[in-house]
Amino acid sequence: MPPAPAIESQRPAPDRRIVFDSRPRFPIGSVELQSESRTLMAIRKVLVVDDVSTDLRHLQSIISSAGYQVVTAASGREALQKVQTDKPDLIFLDIVMEDMDGYQACRKLCTDAGTKHIPVVMVSGNAQRVDKLWAQKQGARGYVTKPYSVDDITKQIAKFR
Repeated sequence: MPPAPAIESQRPAPDRRIVFDSRPRFPIGSVELQSESRTLMAIRKVLVVDDVSTDLRHLQSIISSAGYQVVTAASGREALQKVQTDKPDLIFLDIVMEDMDGYQACRKLCTDAGTKHIPVVMVSGNAQRVDKLWAQKQGARGYVTKPYSVDDITKQIAKFR
């Protein structure tokens, strides 16, 4: 009896990345969820959304100091309007807001054909894994936990430029 043909079982070495789709993702634990084949875009204008004015100004200061144009909104509803008029390249979106929370706004942005290409980075005081997973499920491509550093914010921007 002839020997059985060899089954090709060589796999590329794991690179500790999990790919769900073509959109870049954010780190959860020590595994970074990120696509290998994403297309990079030029980030020029960033929309910052937060209902707390001190947090809004702090993020605005960090991002503008890094050389980006910043547009601000104080609610999820206002963010949806600003996206249509100002056409940002990236959005930093707070989760806990009165008018429309960040999850709702993210879900609307990521399902609308005209805005789903814009990466959304959620900003929250919640550092639980479940919060990060829920943000990802809504379409967020990044997650920053408060308090954040300048480096945390600039690394998120760098992921998408």
